[in-house]
Amino acid sequence: MEWWGWAIAGFILLAFEMVVPADFFLFFLGVSALVVSALTGLELFSQPWMSWLTFAVLALGFLTVVRQRLVKRVAVTKSFTDMDEVVGGKAIASADLPPQARGKVDMRGSSWSAYNTDSEVIAAGSECIVEAVEGLELRVRRLTRESGSEE
Repeated sequence: MEWWGWAIAGFILLAFEMVVPADFFLFFLGVSALVVSALTGLELFSQPWMSWLTFAVLALGFLTVVRQRLVKRVAVTKSFTDMDEVVGGKAIASADLPPQARGKVDMRGSSWSAYNTDSEVIAAGSECIVEAVEGLELRVRRLTRESGSEE
C-alpha cells in the first residue's frame, strides 16, 4: 500500500474513534497506520508485506501496553453522582412539606426537589430521610425516634 493509503486509513480510524466510543482501540490502530505511512513515505520498506507486518506489530504493541494504561488513567471514578449513595441520607426541609406533596430539601449543600411520602407534615428546618430517588426528585419521609431522631 502507498504511504497516502496508510495516511487516509489512519485519519479515518482516528475520526471514527471520536464518533464511536471505542476506548482508544481505533485510536491506536489509527496511530499505527500513520506511523507506517511515515515509514513508507521515507521508503524504508522494500516489500509491501513489511509495512503490513510493521502495522501489526505496532498495533498489537500499542493495544496491549499503552492502551490499558491510558484507559485506566482516564477511567471515570465513582463519585457523588451515583444516586444510590443518596438513599438513606439525611436532608433538611427548606419549607414546610405537606404530606404526599412536593417541595424542596437541602442535602449536602444542594437544593433538591422532594416528595413527602409520609402522612405528616415535615416542618421547615427539620430533618428527613431519603427513601428513594426518582429521576432528579428525592422521596423523603420525616425522621422519627425509630430512625434516629426526635419527633
